[in-house]
Order: sequence, then structure tokens, then C-alpha cells
Amino acid sequence: MEWEGVDQFLAFLNAAPGNLRRLAGAHAAASAHYMRDQAMANMGGMRIGLVTGRSRALYGVRVEPAAYDPRASGSVAAYAGYLAWPSDVVFYPRFLNDGTSRMAARPYHDLAFDQTRPFFEQGMRRALNRAMQGAS
Repeated sequence: MEWEGVDQFLAFLNAAPGNLRRLAGAHAAASAHYMRDQAMANMGGMRIGLVTGRSRALYGVRVEPAAYDPRASGSVAAYAGYLAWPSDVVFYPRFLNDGTSRMAARPYHDLAFDQTRPFFEQGMRRALNRAMQGAS
């Protein structure tokens, strides 16, 4: 009996983890940008405007190599939110999002997270499917 395609299948198995890390990392970055866009839209919809221009300007995205596993080269971590805030300034955006005893909450960040979840999940499902193409 002779087996055909074993070498190609083994090559696919060796390449699949790297392909999945690359595809998942790209989608994680896209999801962080999507969340930032949703948060900006929510700020506009909740009338968080010019008076809090600094809050809008400092809401950003950061994508960096994931540090949790040195063996997983190509892995990335993506963040959206307030990544750098001057230490001499009160953290006002948190008060906007969560509210205070004198101000109603306007949860633009929490809502953006919830709005991004389906985008993230569907994209990761597509990344896994694409990484597994060729196994059949």
C-alpha cells in the first residue's frame, strides 16, 4: 500500500500554528481599531464632545508582540482604550463612562466593547477556518 499526500499534510501541520497566529494577530489588531471607532461613534452619540476633546484624543490603539509565550513568535496583543494618560490629569474619561454621584453614566467604552465582541468572534472563526484550509 502506498500513501500519497503525507508529506504535504505534514508540511501543512507544521505551518498551521504560525498561520493561525498571523491571521489571529491581524484580526486582533483590526478588532482593536474597530473598538476605537465604535467608542468614538458612541462618544458622539452620547454628546461627549469638545469639552472633553482630550478624552477623545487620548483614546487609542496599541498593537505589540505578545509577551506571554516566547515560543509563540508572531503572536500579538492588541489594546483599545486609554493607553497613556498624563499623570497630572484626573482620569475624567472613567467618570464619563461610569458616572458619578452627580453625573449620569455615559458608557461609551463599555458599549464599544460589547459592540466589538461579535466582530471579534466572527473574525477569529474565519481566521481559524483559513488556517485549517488545506487539511482536507
